Amino acid sequence: MKDCLIQIPLNAPLDYHMSGKFEAPSDDWMHEDFDLTDFELIIMTENVLYIEYNHTPFTVHPNEYLLLPPLAAPGNRRKGLKASNCSFYWIHFSSCAPYTLLQPDAAKETNSDSTSIRIPIQALRQTQPS
Repeated sequence: MKDCLIQIPLNAPLDYHMSGKFEAPSDDWMHEDFDLTDFELIIMTENVLYIEYNHTPFTVHPNEYLLLPPLAAPGNRRKGLKASNCSFYWIHFSSCAPYTLLQPDAAKETNSDSTSIRIPIQALRQTQPS
């Protein structure tokens, strides 16, 4: 799942649900275990988020993002894996058009279709060459 792209059709609007900035209250905060019924975009600002979704562990650093798609139960559970005093922006949204989860090989193909957008599930920091 980590290397996949999410392809979202643009023939229907995205519906905004809610957003905000989360700041962990302490060093021992860990993301609670919740169902995810819509898309969630997490943009890290401080420290590191350790989270699991669909049995896949993710580590998200500052200036990285994680885009989680809605999945059928029980794969739609997201939960913390390790405590962290982190902060991040988050936004929840949905689309009435069905999305496609593209595997890494299919994701390498050029998307010449202007009726959809492809977004990597996770964007990692690029290290600068020395």
